Amino acid sequence: MGEEKAIISGCPSCGSRYKVPPGFHGKTLSCKKCGTPFKLIEFPENQTKEPMARPAADNKAQAIGVDDPCLVIGRLVVKYCYADEVQVREALAFQAKEKQQGREKSLGEILVSKGTISPDQLKCVISVQQLVDARQLDVRFGSIAVQNGFAGDEDIANALEVQKRIFKEQRLVKRIGDILVEAGTMSPEQKEGILERQKRLAEMSPSGEPGRPDTSADTAKDFEITVSEDGLSASLSLEKEIPVRPRLNDIKAALAARGICHGVVDDQSIESVLNGEQGKGPFKIAQGTAPVQGGAVIIRHLFNTDPLKVGQIKEGGNIDFRERGPVPQVKQGDLLAEKVFPDDGIPGLDIYGREVSPPISKDVKLRAGKGTKISGDGTKLYADIPGRPELRADGRVYVFSDLEIDGNVDLKTGHVDFQGHVVVSGAVQSGFRVKGGSLTANEVLKAEVETAGDVAVFGGIIGATIRAGGHVRARYIHDSQIEALGDIVVEKEIIDSRLESSGLCSVKKGHILSSQVQAKKGIEAAQVGSDSSRQCHLIVGTNERARNEIERLKRSITAKKQEKKGLEERVQELEKESQGVQSQIGVLAQEQDRALVNKRKLLAKLDEVRKTGAADQMDAMNKLLETLDQEIGEREKSLDSLLESQEKIAEQISASQQEPRRLDGEIAAIEDEVASIAEWAQADKGSSFVKVYGSIYQYTSVKGIYATMILPETHSRVLIKEIKTRTADDKPEWKMKISRL
Repeated sequence: MGEEKAIISGCPSCGSRYKVPPGFHGKTLSCKKCGTPFKLIEFPENQTKEPMARPAADNKAQAIGVDDPCLVIGRLVVKYCYADEVQVREALAFQAKEKQQGREKSLGEILVSKGTISPDQLKCVISVQQLVDARQLDVRFGSIAVQNGFAGDEDIANALEVQKRIFKEQRLVKRIGDILVEAGTMSPEQKEGILERQKRLAEMSPSGEPGRPDTSADTAKDFEITVSEDGLSASLSLEKEIPVRPRLNDIKAALAARGICHGVVDDQSIESVLNGEQGKGPFKIAQGTAPVQGGAVIIRHLFNTDPLKVGQIKEGGNIDFRERGPVPQVKQGDLLAEKVFPDDGIPGLDIYGREVSPPISKDVKLRAGKGTKISGDGTKLYADIPGRPELRADGRVYVFSDLEIDGNVDLKTGHVDFQGHVVVSGAVQSGFRVKGGSLTANEVLKAEVETAGDVAVFGGIIGATIRAGGHVRARYIHDSQIEALGDIVVEKEIIDSRLESSGLCSVKKGHILSSQVQAKKGIEAAQVGSDSSRQCHLIVGTNERARNEIERLKRSITAKKQEKKGLEERVQELEKESQGVQSQIGVLAQEQDRALVNKRKLLAKLDEVRKTGAADQMDAMNKLLETLDQEIGEREKSLDSLLESQEKIAEQISASQQEPRRLDGEIAAIEDEVASIAEWAQADKGSSFVKVYGSIYQYTSVKGIYATMILPETHSRVLIKEIKTRTADDKPEWKMKISRL
């Protein structure tokens, strides 16, 4: 029996030929060149090897797109390098001519008839097209399955991988719905429900090849169910003109296919819609249960945040200066404030029966000032030093140690610059400056005051300039400029002054005369203006104080950066100078070494001359030694001077290098201050109102965020508030409204 002849087979994709033993006939192998799986069948002896198509870059395959008249077959032919774009376009042009003459031919048939591709290559491309079509539909199938809770994302991903593997091994397209049912992930009924929703069953051709359904709309012919973006409601819309109304069962089947099961209205309500009893427009057919948000995160302060440093404000606005309240004191390590977290809220259910988590409450930050520190988890704030705690207007907490001055701030004390709380039993006299954490004084007279916290004055403020990070409280204010991040509370009067507050300006029992007052949270007074005073300007709702403070801090940052740059340049100059001194030291050291070597040689020769007794030579050599010793001594002095100079330069460099680091810390602290004020100013909304319990006089200017008015006449007991209205052509318009109290 003769030896069986080997099989000559080839890859239908790239045309590569293989010689294999006859026992492998009918088996499936993968092409070593292109990786395409194919069955081993014997080629006819007269069949020649198909020519290799020229490789086409991926971007060439993408060049034939939806905008071109090319079909998926054309793109795949180019992608698998069976033909190039020119050949495909020629075939398309030929197809168009044939169609004009009434002859319909597919692109694949034309490419085969022209010899551009082989029949096996066409079969390969068609099978790939079927997989592409199927996967487009099956990806949507998977999304619906996950949305309805029939399967998970991982189940869909695994099914798509199985589909891909089956196609690679057998060139068969298996639906992932069948794969999921076989795996026990979903039931046949669930699969059929999704297919019905996709309208795929009716669009399957007799040959079993899938069509291309329009997945952009998931509606029936005579009604539509629309789901809100949050999944908490669904609406039913009927077509305006339909010959036959849909049945109740049709609606319920559509709801079931979409997985809508929670909050669906009763059958009677649906029937009333179908009968036209609910009127026109969408009808809410399902309503989920909305989640309930938990309470807000708050900060609880464990000390008296308003110890009434000026005095107790009685009903009606009077201040009792004798009742100042207790002054809190804390020790290092005491807990000053902590975050209080709300309950978790109540979860809801969407119309698919899935739990909806309650919205997360907005977090708030603890803000640490000097003398305090925040715990590692950011939930607690502790005192870092012993002293008096104080809550600043922007939410920062400070701890100040006290500096008590018995008497006045005058020539005896000089200017005061203290990081803690300054207590002055007398007055801050004219021409002096107080800078500190906060200030309590009897009077402030033509002085400058700058504090991180509150300023409390038992008497009056006259001719002073005050910038406070907290509240300002006084009996009266005359001829002064005051900026406060907190409230400005005055008992009697504000005259000839300019005030800016990020809080409220309150003069409930007093009057404002010839002054400009800006207060973000509104202004209230017993009287504004008079017949004989100059015009008053009231500005409400805006936060000029915070804006000015931020600008001032930014200018401070710029100045410190310039200072840092100057120091860095000075360090470079010193280092250059040090290198010059080091160079001089090197030159002198070399000269000194040579001089010392020459001296040793001269001394050795002198010893030899002494042995010979030559007096003349000895005298000459001694004179040379004297000259050499003198040069060595002078050079030694120069070296000492240079070394001392180098040490001084090194000290200057070290000191200059410390300063930029200090400035970096100060800049970072100021930047944090800017961010804190900006965040607070943005979160704390203003109030555009002026409340007057007595009279507000003619020509007083009142300016809000958007609107301004000048009172044409005097009014009594009024509330002036900025409101939003509509013009005749329905455009928004802001104006100041005057109403009676």
